[in-house]
Amino acid sequence: MLTFKTPDDMTDEVALAISHEKFVERFTHRNITLTAEDANLLRVYILMTTNTRREEAEAWAKLAEERNEDGTPAFPNAQSNADWWERTCARIEDIGRAIDASPFIEQPEK
Repeated sequence: MLTFKTPDDMTDEVALAISHEKFVERFTHRNITLTAEDANLLRVYILMTTNTRREEAEAWAKLAEERNEDGTPAFPNAQSNADWWERTCARIEDIGRAIDASPFIEQPEK
């Protein structure tokens, strides 16, 4: 079960009136409620894909080093891709640690 909560004052009319940039500045977080099972599944997925993410980052870093005969990058976008993978790997690890540290919420008895 995923539950997404939006600010109480956010109506469709208000959302349309706020520019994208203002929206991003004002609303930088989401509250997501996961069942314990879903949180565990997400954590396992993060762990299982760790090597894939690291390999992608390494592959792009190597491609960023390749040069044409004239010294220009052989793959012009490789460095920005390598940087993106490095940032993404770090953020996904942070998400995994947040899942590990998240408290369990006691549900009322039915």
